[in-house]
Amino acid sequence: MVKRTRFQAIIAMMCALALVPSNAFGWSVEAHQAIALIATNRLQPATAKRIASLLGQLSLVDIAVCPDQVRELEANEIKTLSPACATIFPDPPKGTEQWHFVNTPVKDAKFTPAASDVTTACKNVCAVIQIPRFLAVLAASKTTDTGAAKIADQQALSFVVHFIGDIHQPLHSADRNGDAGGNAEHVTFFGSDDSNELVLHHIWDDQIVAKVQKTYTALAGSLTAQIAAAAAEPKSQPMDWALQAYLPARDVAYQGIPAANGKTDVANLGQAYQDAAAPIVKLQVARAGVRLADALNTAFAAPVNSRAK
Repeated sequence: MVKRTRFQAIIAMMCALALVPSNAFGWSVEAHQAIALIATNRLQPATAKRIASLLGQLSLVDIAVCPDQVRELEANEIKTLSPACATIFPDPPKGTEQWHFVNTPVKDAKFTPAASDVTTACKNVCAVIQIPRFLAVLAASKTTDTGAAKIADQQALSFVVHFIGDIHQPLHSADRNGDAGGNAEHVTFFGSDDSNELVLHHIWDDQIVAKVQKTYTALAGSLTAQIAAAAAEPKSQPMDWALQAYLPARDVAYQGIPAANGKTDVANLGQAYQDAAAPIVKLQVARAGVRLADALNTAFAAPVNSRAK
C-alpha cells in the first residue's frame, strides 16, 4: 500500500485522467504485514523451513508489500524499491496493476454476483487468476533452484502473499458505476478530507485499519477470535474469496454513500461508519492470513519440492 505522503498526489493524477477502471491501491502496509504475520504463525514446520531457505534473511512480512512497490515504480510514483523488495525484484515486471483486484460490478443494492460475473470482470488478468498462477510456480519450485529460477520463486511468493491480502479488501472485489472500487467518491472521515483528496477506497485501505490498531503486530495480535472463526470456515478458493469480499462492499462500504460528484465530498463519515466497517476489516484480515497459510502449506507440500532435478 502506498504511504499517505504519496497518496494525495496519486489521487490528483487519477482525477485528472478521469479515473481509469482500476482499484489502484490495496490494504495498508500494516494490514498486509499483519496478514503475513498471521500466516507465518500458522505455517507447517516444513513449509516454514522451505520459505526460510527461499528468502534467506527476509520474511513474509518483509515481502508483503513488494507488489505495490513494483506497481508504483512503473508508474513513477516512487524512485526505487525498498532494499528487501529490490532483492527479489532486481528487474521488476511491468503491467501488474490489474493483478491486484477484480472489479465485480455492484449493479444495484441487492445484486449478488455469480462466478460468471467475477470471471467477466476479471478479463483473465485479475487477482483471481494471478493467485493460482503464482501458487503453481511455488508448487513446481525446487529446493535446488538458483539464479533466475530462484528469483522467480521468490517473486511468486511475494505476489501470493500480497494478492491473497488484496482480494480480501472489499473494495478490491467490487466496483460501482466504474468508480474503481471507491476511488471516485470523495468523502470526509472523522471531519477530515485530506485537503479534499480523501476517497472511500483509501478509508478501507488505511484509515479504518489505523483506528483498529496502529501497528501490524498489534493488529495481528488482536485478532485471536477472528482467526479462530476463519480457521473454522470450510476450505475455499480465490473465486470464493472474491465473491465473499464483494458482499461487505455492497452492504457496508457503499451503504449510504452517494454517487461520485467530481471532487465534492459526497458523505461525512465518522464513528457509526467505523463501527460498521471495523468488524469486517478485522475478519477479512484474519481470513486472508489463515487462507494464505493454508495456500502456502498446500503449495509447498507438493511432491516436486522434495525432488532434486
